[in-house]
Amino acid sequence: MANGTPALAAEPVGDGGHRGRTGRVGLVGTNHSRGGGGLMTSTEDDEMMSRFVHDYLDLLDERVLAIDTNLTNGDLMAAEVAMLSLESSSTMVGATELAKIVRQLRVTLGRGDRSQFPHLVHALRAEASAVPGQLLGVYRH
Repeated sequence: MANGTPALAAEPVGDGGHRGRTGRVGLVGTNHSRGGGGLMTSTEDDEMMSRFVHDYLDLLDERVLAIDTNLTNGDLMAAEVAMLSLESSSTMVGATELAKIVRQLRVTLGRGDRSQFPHLVHALRAEASAVPGQLLGVYRH
């Protein structure tokens, strides 16, 4: 604890140190939203993750569109920023296939190989359309 700020420790959330039913690892720390003093419970963690997933899904189509539009318009910097955002948030919610496609797009962008953009954007759109069904089966609200 430094300067009165509680430390957060990366610990598995779930059944006695093993990955929980979702197979994810979460952060356990002081819950400041209730005045502090207690560890975040698994239920609170699940509720927070569920809200994050629903917010992610609400923004998913916009993020995919931003990537496509920026690549089409040649605004490669804006496309890369959108890709980084989508890749990291997809990884956080467990949409690993989508994150892999976005990573491929970023690598392709870095190489300057624009010929792969249409194929990868098509794959991105297809995978993005499958993600809500995958995630809503795990994170119900």
